[in-house]
Amino acid sequence: MAEPEPPPPTSAIVPVESAWSSKIIWTQIIGAVATIAALWGFDISTEMREAIVTAIVLFTGGVTFVFRKWFSASVTPASVAGAPVVNQQRTVAATTPPGDVVSVVKNG
Repeated sequence: MAEPEPPPPTSAIVPVESAWSSKIIWTQIIGAVATIAALWGFDISTEMREAIVTAIVLFTGGVTFVFRKWFSASVTPASVAGAPVVNQQRTVAATTPPGDVVSVVKNG
């Protein structure tokens, strides 16, 4: 009995961007700074401090999810380097400088 054919690969051409241009990274940095400021920067009650930190964590988590799910249109050289090898193209993509474009192939 023959094995079923795997689904054809799909591909997309996406820009390679510096990790520092990532909205997700900046959201997390701002969230961390705001959390630190809420913990040590204000003379407020412990209950209020906990509420503020909880709100910051929930907000940054939600924003990160939205950015990752619907607004990520580029890859970083490091993320391409961790992708499965397809036709030995990973090495080329991993060494592509930010600002260039690579073709990403996804099986299935």
